Amino acid sequence: DSIVTWNDHVEVQYCAIRKMPAKMMSYLLYGPAILKRNIAAFKPDIIHYQIGGNFLFTRFGVKRTVPYLLTIHGISLEEAKVNRSVKKKLTMYWNGYITQLLRPRNIINISAYSKALVNIADNTKHPIIYNAVAQAFFNIPVKTEMTNRLLYVGVINERKNLMALLEAM
Repeated sequence: DSIVTWNDHVEVQYCAIRKMPAKMMSYLLYGPAILKRNIAAFKPDIIHYQIGGNFLFTRFGVKRTVPYLLTIHGISLEEAKVNRSVKKKLTMYWNGYITQLLRPRNIINISAYSKALVNIADNTKHPIIYNAVAQAFFNIPVKTEMTNRLLYVGVINERKNLMALLEAM
């Protein structure tokens, strides 16, 4: 594990996970303990999964006292249909089915297309937020009963627009 400080308000803790021949086994066997440890240490108000598939195995055995959601792309099953490599095709089908099986109730879709692919009824628990995190979505009053702490589970890169999320909090 390592910790990187981006600025006075943002600290990123990278958590190493033991590699195994199948990533699924790493996430299933070691992921829950890592997530529990971080929940206990960080005490987040919400847990945001940015990745589905095997990564959702980290939820196993973790008490659901902290609400969590998934920004879902819903594209794995579609990518599997057009991929030429058998290995990639199988991986995409696997990730798509695991995401459908293990996805949380609260989902953010990045487009109407992804929402249609995962067959989610149109309701407020499953909004569409374009570009994953739209600043307008967070134009709400600060909740004084919360500490505005977010435990983010996923890839950190510019496309995820995490700085907008942190600025909104």
